[in-house]
Amino acid sequence: MKPIYEVLEQLYKKILLGICLFQNSDKLLSHMASECLALLLYFQVREKVTLSNSWITFCQQNLSEYFENDKVVCCLWTLTAVIKEIFKDTCLQKPEILKQFLTPFNTTFEAFYNSLFSQRFENCQETSKLINSLVCFLELLELLTASGIYLELQFTCQRLFFLNPSLLLDVPTWPAPAFIRRKFIIFIKKCFLFKVGEDLFRGCVPISVPPPQDLLGMDMLALANAVLQAVSFGWLKAVLSVHGKPSCFGGDAIHPGCENNSAPDYVILRATTLVLLKSLEIKFQNFTAPNEIQGNSLKSFLAGEGCWLRLAWPALRTPRARALLAAVGLRGVLAPPPPATPPRMHRCAQRPPPARSSASACGPEEKVGLSARRPALRPEL
Repeated sequence: MKPIYEVLEQLYKKILLGICLFQNSDKLLSHMASECLALLLYFQVREKVTLSNSWITFCQQNLSEYFENDKVVCCLWTLTAVIKEIFKDTCLQKPEILKQFLTPFNTTFEAFYNSLFSQRFENCQETSKLINSLVCFLELLELLTASGIYLELQFTCQRLFFLNPSLLLDVPTWPAPAFIRRKFIIFIKKCFLFKVGEDLFRGCVPISVPPPQDLLGMDMLALANAVLQAVSFGWLKAVLSVHGKPSCFGGDAIHPGCENNSAPDYVILRATTLVLLKSLEIKFQNFTAPNEIQGNSLKSFLAGEGCWLRLAWPALRTPRARALLAAVGLRGVLAPPPPATPPRMHRCAQRPPPARSSASACGPEEKVGLSARRPALRPEL
């Protein structure tokens, strides 16, 4: 067996080779290089070996300078793959391994979060690269948030969304493709339900909800306040007006001869409804003044005609939802709509027709039927 230092020397050479392959125009080769590099980095942190300085510098430079390039996507994908491998491991030293891996990138992730979500989508020249960066970083952000909930580490990068939620809440209002906005709305919903990372861990997430901690409770309250503040500035109207084709099972292509039946995106409606209700619940559990959360703009929007709550989620007609809405002054939101009043008729049309006698009211067929049913007279003797 070769000594460990010879193996590590070969690993460092392969890491440098993987960094060079990131710049290859062949997408498949670049993806394979990222996957191999992720396994090598995981082996290093698993064996408690110091990470490659060349790799750390490469990631820090690309994530700090410019986010609309292919190198950033490869870095984000590799970092996400390493964290996935850490969570899939069955050892008991997951917090220590993850701490060793996140320490060099703590401030880098924070700077990248602020710079990426501070951009204006309509001002970007290469929107496709920005979309790739958004998708990859959202997956990484979900893993970081989940690690902060389940492994209870105290890194700033694990609380990026809770420390500055207003930046990410603006993304669903961008003129971005519909699937981008759906991904971010669903991510916000998962944060409220403590289900972040359940689709990425492949069954490694704890089944039970983590106990409420002081720091986590403060983060959830800050998130709820940010959502309600965004709603007061018209966030719901911007989120619910999702442009593009609705997501359908089997594809969204319209065949020739078929009509395009436009319908609301129920994925967005249900997720947004749950986000708003959880925000109201958390705020209601922590408010002090009776009228603290009875905002006029929020109340008028929810209680307006054609309430989107009733349209989005009929399952909200539950005692818990009614009690929550009644407590915040929105008792009539889930009430059934009033019955439609019949149109007023003309005075002449309201007069009832004159009553007819039984003989005149019967037609010829009915007269025959009556005579047929009449008993025959017996002849007199």
